[in-house]
Amino acid sequence: RKAEEQQAAAEKARQEADESSVAAEDARRHSEKFKHQAEEALSKSVVSFQEATRFLEKTKQECKGAGKGKLWWMWRELEEAKKYM
Repeated sequence: RKAEEQQAAAEKARQEADESSVAAEDARRHSEKFKHQAEEALSKSVVSFQEATRFLEKTKQECKGAGKGKLWWMWRELEEAKKYM
């Protein structure tokens, strides 16, 4: 009788472990999906930041001597945005 109880407890524990394993695998796949989405978003933001930097540099070269305060402010805003990337 005691052996049957132990066997039933072991079977229940194995079944719970299997369920936990399946849940863990689902969670891993889910996190991988979001990891890839985050990597894509990071890549896009880096490209956008590089484009903004190039545009600002071009504008800066075209507007030499005029509007230095606005250019400084745009450059500062760009640098602030960079801190949060």
